[in-house]
Amino acid sequence: MKRRTKVLLIVSLLLLGFVGWDAGHSLLYQHRLSTLHARQTHTATVFIGGYGSNAKAFDQMTTHWQRAGIASHRELVRINHRGQLSFSGDQRPSTNYLIQLAFADNRDPAVQIRLLPKIMHELRTRQHITEVNFVTHSMGGGVAYSYLVTNHADAQPQVRHWVAIASPFATINSNTSIAHRYNRYLKRAADLPRDLKILAIGGNVWGLRTDTEVSVAGVKALRPLAAQYVQTYQQHIINGDILSVQHSALRSNPEVVWQTAQFLF
Repeated sequence: MKRRTKVLLIVSLLLLGFVGWDAGHSLLYQHRLSTLHARQTHTATVFIGGYGSNAKAFDQMTTHWQRAGIASHRELVRINHRGQLSFSGDQRPSTNYLIQLAFADNRDPAVQIRLLPKIMHELRTRQHITEVNFVTHSMGGGVAYSYLVTNHADAQPQVRHWVAIASPFATINSNTSIAHRYNRYLKRAADLPRDLKILAIGGNVWGLRTDTEVSVAGVKALRPLAAQYVQTYQQHIINGDILSVQHSALRSNPEVVWQTAQFLF
């Protein structure tokens, strides 16, 4: 019994240590954000979440940016199962505008790939947004990549920067229609916008070369595909514990929040 109590005590102390270190890390990067001299432009930043994500997927990142004065206005665009769009939040014209997409079909990348051009067209014609950045997580990176290598017939905003967080870009070994379709998209990197700037971010939990869901190799697979065709390509692999660099945690990781803001603004 004593041995079990001692083990529980050690585990508890380790967890408290991890939580305390992560909290201190977060405060440090919040301070760094407040010192960032962000350029104020009319380029909006569009957030696309991963598998199963919801309207709050990027709340921590955007809240940190707002507290630091990097951005102010935030809008939510919901897309229902019929592909209809509803807009909420602050829609007044603003610099460094933030737009979160929330798909009802949040587990169907094929639907999201099909609807993203419609959403972007609405932003272009309804709100007169001519330039955007993409910030994506996990499967959302594949949706954005598919959009970027496709020619669109109607008016679309120009994509200036793309931050792909925890997204795999290796060939999908699966005999499914979406896998075959995505593998075809991967072969079309030459169609990426030439003036696009890309930042790919991955997580490496305890040196295991994975964020528990996406491997470091999968994140790095974007470089040989895209780097030769775009204006700039950067890549960062963040090392840490399971609380800070696990797949979903990367969206709110303080270093990711900082690197994304520094890259975009």
